[in-house]
Amino acid sequence: MGERVKKRTLFILFICLTLIYALIVLLGPADSTTYLKYHLTQSKSYFLSLSTIIPLALVWYSAYYGFSVFRDYARVIRKTAEGQAFDQIARGLGFLAFSLPLNSVIASLVNLLTVQHPSFFIPLTISKNYLLLILPLCAFVTISRGAEKLTLLVKRNKIRGYSPGIWALGIILLSSIFSWLIIARPADGGDPMNVYHLPNWLIIISIATPYLYTWFRGVLAAYYTSSYQHNVKGRLYRKSLRYLSAGILVVILVNILVQSMTMLSSRFYHLHLTPLLVVVYMLIALYAVGFGLLVLGAKRMRKIEEV
Repeated sequence: MGERVKKRTLFILFICLTLIYALIVLLGPADSTTYLKYHLTQSKSYFLSLSTIIPLALVWYSAYYGFSVFRDYARVIRKTAEGQAFDQIARGLGFLAFSLPLNSVIASLVNLLTVQHPSFFIPLTISKNYLLLILPLCAFVTISRGAEKLTLLVKRNKIRGYSPGIWALGIILLSSIFSWLIIARPADGGDPMNVYHLPNWLIIISIATPYLYTWFRGVLAAYYTSSYQHNVKGRLYRKSLRYLSAGILVVILVNILVQSMTMLSSRFYHLHLTPLLVVVYMLIALYAVGFGLLVLGAKRMRKIEEV
């Protein structure tokens, strides 16, 4: 009974966060600068908001659904050797699912407050940038630790196509490009296109490094899951784990893309409305693919256990 109440409470909280985000976007005061730039009327702005909120909510729900199914599976096998590892992965997927509406609520509230109180723009933006880091970091660290526990349960053979040198080179390139992008823009607080409003050294230490570590743990989680999948018995079980690993990897890649685009927001600011919407819908579609793979993997694993 207690587990059922907890499950219902989590779902209600998730729905409330989604509704809060929708209400802030739809009912909050509009940014007059945006209205003038894109020649928007109130009705057109309302329609555009709905056209992004609805697919976003569906993607968020798929993330929550994947977490819920995976958590149920972890509870079924909790007394097995893999039970603790899968339970930890399920907690990480829960952090990841809740990070989507919660981070959107935080960002929307900050935008709302800065429209009403422009003098608070810089401190609110700095606070928002740090808050948006927390849940994704917790999510991917937790998932990767759970996935690592899985690999300790099997005798690992070398994964075909895996080269430590190539992975190391990829991480070095990503770190270099991301660090360059994040400081290549003016760092003074007077620049209206500045995203972080911090000196370069502090951006590297407190923004770039946590993001890179988050992505590293996410890629590591995908690798550990893939390693376990290649060495565990059961064809259907391996296929389910393949979906899970691919889903984690896609979500991480989209996360990298979103953050990189945030740093290049001054370039996107000059785009017309149509190409800007195309970019937004493409990101939503990619997130849908990633979380769709997670859901598919979780459902297949649950069905295998029920047979």
